Amino acid sequence: IWAYVDTPAGKTYALIGTYEGTWIVDITDPANPQPVQFISGPRSIWRDIKTWRNYAYVVHDLSYVDNPAGLQIIDLSSLSTTGTVTVRQETFGDTILTVHNIWIDEKGYLYFFGASGNMGSGEFIAALEPNPMYPRLVGMISIPQLSNDYIHDGFVRNDTLWAAHIYEGVVTVSLLSPDRSGISALLGYTMTPAQFSHNVWAHSTAPLMVTTDEESMGWVTLYNYQDPSNIQELDRTRTPHSSSIPHNAIFKDNYVFLSYYTDGVVVFKIQNNTFNEVAWYDTSPFSGNGFRGCWGVYPFLDTLVLASDIEQGLFILKWDTIPYIPPDTSQGPGYTLVPLFDKTICKHTLNQPVLVIDPSGKIINRFGNWYLFQQFVMNHSIPAYNRLCPYNAGYSIAIIYR
Repeated sequence: IWAYVDTPAGKTYALIGTYEGTWIVDITDPANPQPVQFISGPRSIWRDIKTWRNYAYVVHDLSYVDNPAGLQIIDLSSLSTTGTVTVRQETFGDTILTVHNIWIDEKGYLYFFGASGNMGSGEFIAALEPNPMYPRLVGMISIPQLSNDYIHDGFVRNDTLWAAHIYEGVVTVSLLSPDRSGISALLGYTMTPAQFSHNVWAHSTAPLMVTTDEESMGWVTLYNYQDPSNIQELDRTRTPHSSSIPHNAIFKDNYVFLSYYTDGVVVFKIQNNTFNEVAWYDTSPFSGNGFRGCWGVYPFLDTLVLASDIEQGLFILKWDTIPYIPPDTSQGPGYTLVPLFDKTICKHTLNQPVLVIDPSGKIINRFGNWYLFQQFVMNHSIPAYNRLCPYNAGYSIAIIYR
């Protein structure tokens, strides 16, 4: 899932990959999303989307029923005025037919990760300028120090490539050549805890990166890469549902947003180089192990977070950072619960999940509904509590002190 913002027109669109193609949904009014275009493509359970200027770039991985189609380029410049788009396919002479994932850096280079075509498998680089509708292949990525340098997912900023090598179980940090013809130097690498490194994302300013191991009870891991030749693990975590699978982790400021399969969307705040779970929205009716539930998350729309669920579709979530609230000791010793928001604007739903949060904002417990939380209150002899449900968030939050 990705997004496109047409600033002059004041329009915001969600771009969501499906089995049969790509949906474009107008989410300018988040409470009233409107599908506006569907662009068909080879049927595949893997589809990835990124944007550059007024263009969207879509790829798919293996299709077991249709012929592969390489890169799909969608001109979005007329979307807000006429409701139409222009589409063309590009295979670069059948060099690129299927792709697992793509990235576009700030210089306008498009990276194909896990690509295959008539030259075999590999990772390729294309220049999107001067004509984004007609990209040009300019380079290939090869890391000969690895026995299998297949890249499942990657992230590029400036001239640095962070790459997740799922079959080698490592994440590499490399220097790209200025002309993007290839890799200038491998700066360093580290093995991820479960040795199934699916995804990597770097912090915008600090020398931090986050990785996921895409397997049951897989780890979400935080590293310091200040010295890429000696990458240091800082912390690792899982959600309380330990058999669920982490998929993609994305840094936004000091928050890490995760698509967590059957756990839905999970958000961690990085404090003192550690993970602190601060938000959670369960998109999926399923639980535990299995490749079902939340596939992707997009957190870069101010107060909105977009999520794609394999079975449930598009979710548009309202995001509020969680403030620190000093402990309320007015009711004596024991536990006191303090609401995060003005409860007068809340329409409470007893069947909503409840998150219990400590003073630092870390989630320390969760309950499937308010009745289970009430049982917890009685079992722990909590003298008083408040309840609330943030607007349109789909869950209740309470802060607990002891």
